[in-house]
This record gives sequence, structure tokens and C-alpha cells, in this order.
Amino acid sequence: MKPRVHYPMVSILIPCYASQDYVGEAIQAALSQSYGHIEIIIAPDDGETYAYLRDMFKSPQLRIIPPGPKRGTGAGATRNRAIDVSTGEYLTMLDSDDVIPENYIADLMRVAMIEGAAVGPISYQDWESGNVIRVPPVFSPVLSLSGFGQLLASMHPLIHRSLEPGYVDGFAEDVIHDGHVIAKLGMIQVVKSAIYEARIRAGSTCNHGADREREIQAMYHQRIEAILRHPTSLGLQCLSRADRDDFARLFRFRAMASRAFARSGYASYDQWVAGCEAALWDQFMRTDIARGTLVIGDPPGIHP
Repeated sequence: MKPRVHYPMVSILIPCYASQDYVGEAIQAALSQSYGHIEIIIAPDDGETYAYLRDMFKSPQLRIIPPGPKRGTGAGATRNRAIDVSTGEYLTMLDSDDVIPENYIADLMRVAMIEGAAVGPISYQDWESGNVIRVPPVFSPVLSLSGFGQLLASMHPLIHRSLEPGYVDGFAEDVIHDGHVIAKLGMIQVVKSAIYEARIRAGSTCNHGADREREIQAMYHQRIEAILRHPTSLGLQCLSRADRDDFARLFRFRAMASRAFARSGYASYDQWVAGCEAALWDQFMRTDIARGTLVIGDPPGIHP
């Protein structure tokens, strides 16, 4: 008799805010996974029920949880609600305007079942044309916290429930979450075939243009302050001082890139930074800002 193979349940969590026009594509991509032991949880944050999705898909794998206690509680709170009701042994996030290829979960699970977590590269694609704008370069089969910081991206890991730190409220909650998971593990294995397809819409959080950069830079500074002085506020108190320093460096780098982008004249951050991540990091690491010994200013020469 052949031994019985264990296929753990995977929860694919999809937060939704004003997503009615496109979330169906994300759900279809999730339902089309070659790895069949999944549940898909829709977590509304806009006061809508998304009940029409039950009729559209008629799948027992699709669950729609009630909207939050009020409209617009934020991405972190919405993701946490989805985590709380999920039943999967493994969890991963899928944004409502993104898609994943059919072998995405299967490829990640082959590694995550051994290592506890796995991640694939992220491909930023233009919403209208479908053209690839940027694929942040991952130079190693494993990604450290420092290596993650160099990518100027979030990573959407698939992780065992025991490693799930939850999400903080507010700005860059996904970056803090992903970095926290990597820091817990020491490093995370990258599965090159599992490419997460992030589709960039005009006016979305990832494609806001240069006008908001001053506000974004201020929020990066707030995160640096919290990481170094108030780590408990971000759930990072269990990390070593070295890991918290890496976290702070991650946000210093993002703040510097943000200022350079604001001066660039480009409308799209991802178009501006595409292919230049390594050069920007090299320039950043040659500054005292990277070591945290200077107040972050506006150094010359940080241009791709």
C-alpha cells in the first residue's frame, strides 16, 4: 500500500476595497491553481458584501467574510480579519487587483512544507497593456532581511501559520510583515518559477506619481523612528538589534529612493526604478545615511 500523502490546506487571502470591477480575475487565478487544497477568503473593507461573487463562481472553496466594523479600517486590519477566520495550515496574501499563475501555490508549497515559508519573484505589470514594467532582481536562491531591503518591493510569502506575525496598521504594513517573516527565519528561500503578478493601475498605491513623495518620505521617517525607539509598536520587539538595524536601513533606503524619484520627472515609480535597484543600493551603501549616522537629507547623485 502506498503511504498516504498529506496535502496541507492553503488559505489564499484577498482583501478588498472598491474591488468589484476586477477582484473576479484574482479569484479565478486562485481557483485555477494546480494545487487543489485551498480556500479563498474575500475580506471586504469598503462596507460591501461582495455576495455577487458566490453566484459568479459557485465554488465551495470561496468564502466571503462580513465587512469590517466600519468602512476603511485599513489594509493591515483587513488582512488580520482574513487571517483570524482562515483554516489553512499555510497562508498567503493575494491583492484584489493581482493574479498568480496556475502552478504558483504548488511550486511554493514544495519548499514551504520543508522550510516553513517560501517566496517567489514579483513582476510589476502595466494594468492596461499587460507589459512587464519591473521585476526586482533576486540574486540569490535565498533572501535575507538585508537582501529583501534592496529590492524596493514587497514579496507576498507563503508561510506556515505558526510563523504568521500579523499585520500592523498603517503605512508599509506589507513590507513590515514580509521583513518580519524573513527575520524570524533568518532567510527565506526563493522559488524562481512562482512569479507573483502585481498589476499596476493608474492612481493605485504603487503608482501614485511624484506628488505624494514628500508625504511618503515623512512616513518612512516615522517607521524608522518606531523601529529603533518603539519596536513594540510594530511587533518587532522579539527581533535582535541587528535585525532591527536592518529594518531601519531598509526604510532609509526607501526614503532615499523616494526623494530621487521625486526629482526624476517620471510619473511611475516602477518605471523609474526598473533595472536600477542594485545601482541605487550601491550608491546608498556608500553614504553615512545607510549606517544611520546622519540625519537623512538629500544627497546628490542618487539617480538611476
